[in-house]
Amino acid sequence: MKNKIKWAFLTLALAATSCVTPSKITYLKDLEYNYDYPAKPAPELRIRPEDQLSIQVFSADPALAVPFNTGAMTTEGLGVTRAASYVVDGTGYIDFPVLGRLHLEGMTLKEVQNDITNRIISSGYIKEPVVSVNLDNFAVTVIKYGTTSRVNVTGRSINLLQAVAPAYGEKIKDVEVIRTENGQRRAYSVDFQKKDIFDSPVFYLQQNDIVYVKPDRWAQSQFMTTARASITSILTIASSVATIFVWIKLYDK
Repeated sequence: MKNKIKWAFLTLALAATSCVTPSKITYLKDLEYNYDYPAKPAPELRIRPEDQLSIQVFSADPALAVPFNTGAMTTEGLGVTRAASYVVDGTGYIDFPVLGRLHLEGMTLKEVQNDITNRIISSGYIKEPVVSVNLDNFAVTVIKYGTTSRVNVTGRSINLLQAVAPAYGEKIKDVEVIRTENGQRRAYSVDFQKKDIFDSPVFYLQQNDIVYVKPDRWAQSQFMTTARASITSILTIASSVATIFVWIKLYDK
């Protein structure tokens, strides 16, 4: 009887270890170690219609900058504390104090800064102005399994790994980025397992990009997989226990 019980427990152990959960997806599987890859810099963001810009003008004589900061939030005795905000209209223009209508569509933030600086100098308003330009509504949308989240970007660049990985870990394989440029919408496919991701035109995201995380066999059914594994383990153990009792009864006979 002891031998039969030993064989029963051995069968139980083998059945338990046979339940293997799916392996975790990992990124950049084909990336070689100790090998140098060209690192492309993040491209400059270019102004688009409906972008919201904060523009602030400074001068050694604060009084000279006041007309250019109409609409800015100020604190008495401290000067400008928050820049005025401007929304780029559908034709790519903003209405800027003193300088009038400025066409900014297609320009980088640095180009806007230089353009306003040069206009102020050439018009004789301020000899050495300092102009600050920032994009206030830089955000991308991430969609995954029916849930949608808006990722706000505080700097001037964000890449796919930064936008997606912190929230979803290493459970992502295929991602689709939908980008709208010049009135045209295009979808790009990106494989997180391949190093080619760094060469993708959508590795660095732009304002209002839509990132769609495609369901994969493991991630999309993680809950179901866990449930199935648990049920399988329970049934396996129950079956093994039943087998033990059957063997014990047969031996007792």
